[in-house]
Amino acid sequence: MAQPREARPILPRYSRNKTIIAATVIDHLYREYGSKPMTRITYIYCDFRQQHEQRYTLMMAADEGHKVAVRALLGRDAIIDAKNKLDQTALLLAVKNNHEAVAGLLLEYSANTDIKGYLGRTPLLIAVENLDIAMVRLLISKNSNRKAIDSEGLTPLSLAAWVSDEAMVKCLMERNANIKSKCSKGFTASYLAAHGSGGKAVADLLKKAALS
Repeated sequence: MAQPREARPILPRYSRNKTIIAATVIDHLYREYGSKPMTRITYIYCDFRQQHEQRYTLMMAADEGHKVAVRALLGRDAIIDAKNKLDQTALLLAVKNNHEAVAGLLLEYSANTDIKGYLGRTPLLIAVENLDIAMVRLLISKNSNRKAIDSEGLTPLSLAAWVSDEAMVKCLMERNANIKSKCSKGFTASYLAAHGSGGKAVADLLKKAALS
């Protein structure tokens, strides 16, 4: 079998003290790209000798947005919902960095959509914070909890209203977010929009929807 044309690591920042490519992973890449030139995807720095190495390498791959590496690691039974020291999982990292394809793959492997990271925010809350509508739609399609509450008492709709993003608010409303619900501090989404970052249009939209 022909050798890869280019030995360029997928994860160069994490190459120190790692073993160059486990045979099972390179075999997976050849199966995935057997009929295509291996010019871009060649080496992944990882070490499968201990389970914790698989776990953190999965997070690194998700953080960087490398879908092929994530697929290979999941095929090696990496712990999909393991957390790092910042309470971040592979899915939380993929969502945080707007890697929709990687997030979609992790969801196919049943990654926990309601696990919480910083500020007690689930992947859906992080996607709302990032104003990433495509990611929000993806997560909701996988039954992410639309009533999840972060450590500041905000739900996805509350957060979207507070930052006064009309497109995001409409997206959540179209997916049956509870318009009349209140955050843990007792504020409705329309109240938060009116007192947030200049969202009169969003506040009016929510008030009108609540009355209908």
